[in-house]
Amino acid sequence: MSFNFNIARRNAISSASSVTDADAQIYIDVIKTHISVSVAHQTIIDNLFISLKSNGLYSKSIAFYPIYGSVGDSQKYNAKNPLNTDTAYRLGFTSSVSHSFNSLSVPNLISEYAETYINQLNNTVLNDFSFCFYSKTESQINSADVGCGGLQLFSRRTGDLYLSDVYLTTGASRVTSTATTSIGSFGLSLLPSPVKHSIYQNGTLKNSRNDTTGTRSDSNILIGNRNGASTGTGRIYAFAFFGSGLTDSEMSVLNSIIQTYVTNINA
Repeated sequence: MSFNFNIARRNAISSASSVTDADAQIYIDVIKTHISVSVAHQTIIDNLFISLKSNGLYSKSIAFYPIYGSVGDSQKYNAKNPLNTDTAYRLGFTSSVSHSFNSLSVPNLISEYAETYINQLNNTVLNDFSFCFYSKTESQINSADVGCGGLQLFSRRTGDLYLSDVYLTTGASRVTSTATTSIGSFGLSLLPSPVKHSIYQNGTLKNSRNDTTGTRSDSNILIGNRNGASTGTGRIYAFAFFGSGLTDSEMSVLNSIIQTYVTNINA
């Protein structure tokens, strides 16, 4: 289905609805072609956009996925650019990925994932990258929450041990941490000058290290899998954000925004 962004933007600005952010209205209008969106939920989505923008996080995003609705057709959209195309970074789902309200479930099966179509080499900046995802459930051991081309950008390794590799040379840029639960939000940030690689749980810095510049993978970033051929995480995802590098304080704010959205949309 085609969508006229110019008409949507004019209507968003002139509409008497409770939605005040024009980009939020565009996203809402797109997902409403697939599923109904209550007035209360429109306000929650509006507040999400307003919060991201007022804290300088919208401009730093490459893509963010509110995972709204209970069908893949509404959950797939990158809210920053909600076109139904790979170049707009809409999500693509493998056959056994399932959907319920604000719940994107990647099963613990071989070759199951959600593909962002964000190519790590071509669509991200070296040493200036971040992501944050929210999970409603525990992940399986030895499964990657975010990966590309075999690279484990974030993974639950064994038991309470978590790791993040950001470059193709395994271990050369690895940060590890422990966590007693894998429910909630987890994030990664790479910042340049000097290169700093940090990982976060629920907005709190868990560990970091200074890294040397590495080599990125010429592969698309996946949610719930390392390389598309390994086993899915078994997680239920409720939100995902990808963008340029964030400071500790910015990651903390992003976590709060995500937590607020997930809590309110599921109330």
